[in-house]
Amino acid sequence: MEIITLPAKTREITGKKVSELRNQDMIPAIVYGKAITPQNISLSAKDFDKVFKQAGDTTVIDLQIDESKTHHQVLIQNVEYTPIRDRINHVELLAISLTDKVKVSIPVILINTETAEKLGGNLILNLDEIEVEALPNDLPHQIEIDCSVFTEFGHTIYIRDLQLNKNVKILEELDSPIVSFDAPEKIEEEVKPIVEDATNAKPDVPANEGNKSE
Repeated sequence: MEIITLPAKTREITGKKVSELRNQDMIPAIVYGKAITPQNISLSAKDFDKVFKQAGDTTVIDLQIDESKTHHQVLIQNVEYTPIRDRINHVELLAISLTDKVKVSIPVILINTETAEKLGGNLILNLDEIEVEALPNDLPHQIEIDCSVFTEFGHTIYIRDLQLNKNVKILEELDSPIVSFDAPEKIEEEVKPIVEDATNAKPDVPANEGNKSE
């Protein structure tokens, strides 16, 4: 398995002054866990963006602090974004032991959807994440659902249908639906009200209207 590394630096700046870091394309972060004291660190925005795309929040990362003086095996626990701009504001990293099982939610990805699309049906994703428990190195990066099996409407894939590594325990109910293939929705024709032509329409005139004198 390829080891994903993430360099970091010890961070002394806290509070409102962390905006100075962000202006330098650095991200304020914290690493914590059962066996370590929480530590403030900073990450290169460029480095973190690359690692986040590779690892997501389900793949173990080798965090190297201060040019490898300190190592921690971590999972990305939380990524906070700024409310105005799509920019990372803060990151939380969870230090873990490779010999202790962890509980995480694995993203569900639909693949081979072409057949279902050609049939014109609707793929309904009921679960976009599935909670599992496993040793960190046994965690799947994502759970892929092969939609080429959908050849008729009404077919559903359930949790019980998944075939994961035997070392991965699924924590969802076995009868929970993951994705369904439904028939296209029938769109009823809109019934337009009949509007009388204005040229032929006769205004309502009171019976005694014609007897009024000027």
